[in-house]
Amino acid sequence: VDAASTIKVEEAHRIREAVRVPPQTGRYKIFIIDEVHMLSKQAFNALLKTLEEPPAYAIFIFATTEPHKVLPTILSRVQRFDFRPITVAQIVEHLRGICEKEAIQIDDESLHFIARKAEGALRDALGLLDQIIALCGTDIHHENVLEAFNAIGLELLFELTSCIAEQQTVAGVELVSRVLQQGHDIQEFLMALTEQLRNLLMARDKRNIHAVESSKEVRKKLHEAAQAFTEDDLMRMLHIVHDAQFKVRDAHQPRILLEMTVLKLIKMERTSGLETLLGELQTLRKAIAEGSGALNGAALPASQDGGTGYRSE
Repeated sequence: VDAASTIKVEEAHRIREAVRVPPQTGRYKIFIIDEVHMLSKQAFNALLKTLEEPPAYAIFIFATTEPHKVLPTILSRVQRFDFRPITVAQIVEHLRGICEKEAIQIDDESLHFIARKAEGALRDALGLLDQIIALCGTDIHHENVLEAFNAIGLELLFELTSCIAEQQTVAGVELVSRVLQQGHDIQEFLMALTEQLRNLLMARDKRNIHAVESSKEVRKKLHEAAQAFTEDDLMRMLHIVHDAQFKVRDAHQPRILLEMTVLKLIKMERTSGLETLLGELQTLRKAIAEGSGALNGAALPASQDGGTGYRSE
């Protein structure tokens, strides 16, 4: 039963009547109600008696993404099982096993791309793999996968990272133009850039590099690229890009907003420069303080009037 489209109390009465009839084949009669939180209060009350004293052959399975909306009287009469997203590493291993059995050649980066795009759902990952096989055949390369989904490639993101590190404004604007000419969505590009900056932040310290869900080669490359920035630099850059994601939705000229965001990242004052400036200010302050102390401690020349400090003409 799809509770999202069938929320009337009559449906609950129909289920209650169907429960009374024993299974004709098999040992159990199973009722699955999807999006159960969409059932009305009256429909829940109609099912309550059946749930309290179900026949031995009847099993109810309630599925929902919002369990907090289910009535407490219902929750108290069921066993609760919370399903959580599958990790990228687990999805990659499962997909790799399938590809080996099916004699499909695919690189690790493509598997990681599929796993990240599935967002923790193995069913979605399998569906994406089917699409890629249909488009690319049994010999799959990462470039083919990116082209199939028109996705932002890591090489493009690393190139932008290099432009930011070397503060190359012209190259950065040209890269933005190339991204748009390739047909990439601006919002999608900003999301990919946010993930890239997050991964740089995690990969900067090898102790946190395990938080980057990618292949060993990409992790190594991220670690090397992250050394051009301080942790504070990456945090500020993340804030700039994250802020642009919200502004681009209402922007009348989203391309200009994207170019301004990239230029902000390139021209942003680096923390190392600020630290150097603060160090110089501290040195100058110390020198002034020492100079003032020397002047205060110096002996004044004796006056010619016997120490009164006043001399008449």
